[in-house]
Amino acid sequence: MYKKGAGKKSISRSYQNVNSSVNEAEWNYKDKKINWGKIEDYELGKKLGEGTFSEAFKGMHKKTETNVTVRRLVKNRAEKIKREVSVLKRIKGSKNNAHIFDVVKGGVANEKYIIMHYYANDGLIKRNTEVSEFDMKCYILQLLNGLDEAHSRGVMHRDIKPSNIVINNKRKRLKIIDWGMAEFYHPYKEYHLRVSSHYYKAPELLLGMKQYDYSLDMWSFACLFAGVVCNDFPFMKGKKEVDLLRNMSGLFGEGEFWDYIEKYNINDVDKVSLEAIATPREDSKLALAQAESVFKSELALDLLAKVLKVDHQERLTAREAMEHPYFDEVRDI
Repeated sequence: MYKKGAGKKSISRSYQNVNSSVNEAEWNYKDKKINWGKIEDYELGKKLGEGTFSEAFKGMHKKTETNVTVRRLVKNRAEKIKREVSVLKRIKGSKNNAHIFDVVKGGVANEKYIIMHYYANDGLIKRNTEVSEFDMKCYILQLLNGLDEAHSRGVMHRDIKPSNIVINNKRKRLKIIDWGMAEFYHPYKEYHLRVSSHYYKAPELLLGMKQYDYSLDMWSFACLFAGVVCNDFPFMKGKKEVDLLRNMSGLFGEGEFWDYIEKYNINDVDKVSLEAIATPREDSKLALAQAESVFKSELALDLLAKVLKVDHQERLTAREAMEHPYFDEVRDI
């Protein structure tokens, strides 16, 4: 069991002071004024999908005939919209992240929309994917590059998962989409815990550690990469959060968790979570050990082991992961 103690504060190992070194207007979205365009400038086509906060449609900008993705915002929270628009403008121009096209409103209810460039998606991050090992390495490297591009601009995505990764196999291009949960990173700031999708939640979220950083994205990346390596999605098993903790404890050993809680003095862990750590399951551990996949190699497992860490400070950063030998054959393509 762990001991309560003084613990220590946590700060990112990379890009710590990016936002303090730029104009405050780039990240302080609370007083941001948005210049809204008109939804009438766009044609809406087929529905692409929907989530908690928005519905997505394929669309076209009438004047330029540019294909776009039109996201109708379902929950009209002013601050959240300002944050997402600020994030999208901050990462605009990056190679492997989705680009904002416009922000508009209109219609009978004066609804608000975020217009993104349209990216065709072949949905290749899945079980029994048709992608070759060589191409998969290219896409995983692009994914890491997209994360590094965001992190280097002071942005955490906070919702990395297969459905937020768009791959155009013909063009060999990957984009990270859906930046609705993204936030700007500031050292020692405490953030909301209700982020990230269930199977991609990092230990720090499950244990109530609010002082997290870019390494949150690296855990989610590791879970996605583990799914690729094992040909098994989701990799981290458990329908409830306590079940996720049981499988994490079974994968790493409960001692890793006691050390982590003590190191960062996480004193508010609830009794149910502590009991889950003490009663491990090995579903994820067995999935990794028994997996037979073309993507499972010594180098892939080594990279995974260096990113899938309980202690967020020990995870490779996106930039460090890009330098791993796993990518040697595709690095200069």
